[in-house]
Amino acid sequence: MSDAELLTVTDAIFAAKRQVEALAARAAGELADRFTHDSGAHGVAAKTGCRNARVLLTDVDQISMGEASRLCRVGSATRPRVSLLGERMPPEYPQVAAALDVDGIEPREEVLVGRRSLVRTVLPNGMKRYILEADPVSAAFFDTAIDALVGAELRKPRFEPTETAPSTDEDECGEPHLQLAETRTIQQMYFDAFVEIVRHGLSCTQGPGPLNHTTVIVRMTLHSLLDGLGEAQLDGIEQPISAGTARRMAADAHIIPMVLGGDSEVLDFGVGRRLFSRAQKLALAERDGGCATPGCNRPPSYTQAHHILWWKAHGGPTDLTNGVLQCGPCHHRIHEEGWDIVVTHNVVWFIPPTSIDPNRRPRRGGRPPLLQPKGH
Repeated sequence: MSDAELLTVTDAIFAAKRQVEALAARAAGELADRFTHDSGAHGVAAKTGCRNARVLLTDVDQISMGEASRLCRVGSATRPRVSLLGERMPPEYPQVAAALDVDGIEPREEVLVGRRSLVRTVLPNGMKRYILEADPVSAAFFDTAIDALVGAELRKPRFEPTETAPSTDEDECGEPHLQLAETRTIQQMYFDAFVEIVRHGLSCTQGPGPLNHTTVIVRMTLHSLLDGLGEAQLDGIEQPISAGTARRMAADAHIIPMVLGGDSEVLDFGVGRRLFSRAQKLALAERDGGCATPGCNRPPSYTQAHHILWWKAHGGPTDLTNGVLQCGPCHHRIHEEGWDIVVTHNVVWFIPPTSIDPNRRPRRGGRPPLLQPKGH
């Protein structure tokens, strides 16, 4: 192939690549719209088992939650609209794709910080409404603390003996009298967690329960850590932050900089230790991103580290290759349905039973692969 032919082929390849990326954005925008408006029993959420379009894209395309969110935003902002009368309208932001490049993160970050606010309003019924708008860094602190406390509440036993009968009493069927221990909604639990954090800040010198073990994780490449260029991700926050901000955050005592490609401590303890250490749980959180079950994506604070081969029954070691993060519902469902779990090259694979897939095709779980910056 001559130089001219090679240049022609290269131009054609990247032209096709741009077309595919544009179609991917269009599909993501359409999916986001259908997840929002088709929420019934026959909607796309019910058919896929995913909560929203972002979760579906991370499973289908094996991309990060932040990248899936950006793809949905681009698709929604660039897809044609239809008026109430059925007339076709131009996209709301036809040039929005030009504003999502990595080099523009830091200026946008400053704009978002400038928009932070807390509005307090007294309602006619005596309630007080707080409207909080947080920039990505501040939101990471809020989400990490609230998810830790709520996650601890969700992992507690769900039933307790009634107050009217001793715990040893039994009814005619020989069963103890039990009642549901938790009656709050998730929104009420979020609120109670936030109030607990504020009360701690006003009066306590020690962290309330799970907050003692709560950490904000900043994820970036080793290259970005060294030169301060590019972007970084905060666990649970879709909007990226600049590498410079991440480097400043790393000086905080409550921040764990998770540098991809750097050295790490020895994390395998063999069968001599039953419980996973804090360092191992952080490593599992980095690998799995939260609940490793495909399509779940609950944050690490909602999960526990479980042995793939049981420690007592099967002699499974307390090593990263035998550990997996799962939330309570997924852990019980995987065992009840008879799924197998294997870890190969630091990737978690879930193998369904024949009752779900006769061919038992493995499904990738855990955190989607992180795309490397261009040129590295």
